[in-house]
Amino acid sequence: MAVAFTSEPVDDLNLSNQHNIYAMFDSAEVPDRYIVQVYENNYFSGDGTLIAKIYITPNENNRGVFDLGDLVNNRLSAPARLQYQSNNRFVMTGYASVEKATTTDMVARKYTLKAGRIKDGTETLAQDTAIKYLMGGAWQFKDGKHPSFADYYTDALANTAKAWLTDLPNNSQVIERYMADEDEGRLGIVMTSLMGQTSYLNKVTIEAFEADGTSIHSETWTNVGFSLYHNQSISWVACGPANVKDLFAADWSDDWDYIEIIPRSSGNTQIGAKFVVRRDCRPIKHQPVQLAWTNTVGGWDSLRFDGRAPKTIQKNEKRFRKDPITWQDSTPSWFTWDRQNTTFHNEGKLRFTLTHDEFNADERALLEFCMRSRLVYYRYGTGDWLPCVVDTNSLVIEPAGSKMYRVSLVIEDANPVRC
Repeated sequence: MAVAFTSEPVDDLNLSNQHNIYAMFDSAEVPDRYIVQVYENNYFSGDGTLIAKIYITPNENNRGVFDLGDLVNNRLSAPARLQYQSNNRFVMTGYASVEKATTTDMVARKYTLKAGRIKDGTETLAQDTAIKYLMGGAWQFKDGKHPSFADYYTDALANTAKAWLTDLPNNSQVIERYMADEDEGRLGIVMTSLMGQTSYLNKVTIEAFEADGTSIHSETWTNVGFSLYHNQSISWVACGPANVKDLFAADWSDDWDYIEIIPRSSGNTQIGAKFVVRRDCRPIKHQPVQLAWTNTVGGWDSLRFDGRAPKTIQKNEKRFRKDPITWQDSTPSWFTWDRQNTTFHNEGKLRFTLTHDEFNADERALLEFCMRSRLVYYRYGTGDWLPCVVDTNSLVIEPAGSKMYRVSLVIEDANPVRC
């Protein structure tokens, strides 16, 4: 008598927010309950920590059906911070290749499932084992059962994978976006063979060019992703012009026109889509706003809003009434500056209306992913990144010319204004 997994998701590495369905079967007899033990580990070896022991009633076909997604669907997410030598920074800032998510952040994990049974009060555990590596992100119901994540594997010595963890479209192995000089950003990419899939990714080249194609400077990061911890096996590569400028230092040129970022093997073969950042140099007289958010494939995406961003503060206060007359004095009186209505709780909400008059079709489509993200940040001008929430009822998209769109939406700072 032994319980075995008879059906499970195909890909070893995939996204957590989906139906990861497993089926178990005992060929000898129908147990009272099937048992699934779920272990979670951030390290490459061992089962890790038992996080759940689940008893499952057999269905009409005597199968035990378990959905790992129900347990872990919102447990994992792309990191908001990177760390090097105990120094923390927001993920979209900086440029160093050695900065990674901390070992405690819930970015990616190995899940070990052990199937067992209980019959007549006797438990028999760990009769079969299945292993799955998961990272933050989500598939939609329309994507079907167990959609493949293979487009983000660098498991072939050929330029066939998308590789970069972005919701931007891959057009013939080129991913393009527009960014201005002061914009910050990073790209996520899986750079390890310790998460269930072979990876030939060994290095990333970052090169800036002038408008005529003349190379300004190139940097190569080698072995930047290797780690025995799963959440540190995803590297975050500088792609924002402000980040690349800091990376290139004295070799940077303000005459740049576009930046190419290419994943390569140890033999220098391109093994993923080329990510191209094109210069957005429209003049504006006010502060732009960047939005950044966790996307559906375990990485970060961002957009820039060039229109004026009016700022408003909405105040929420609670009051009580107190009579200022000094009734206990020998001669009751009051001062003219005394008040009867007094505020005992006062809190404000900082809100911005973001607009952009020239989004292209790809940027408009990318914004839809921002609207559904659980983790959104904004950057006003060249200031710090701050958390925010998006008013999902505020999005307005209007045609603004040939294949261009005028977009507006409202965001609210996630931290209240103390008054």
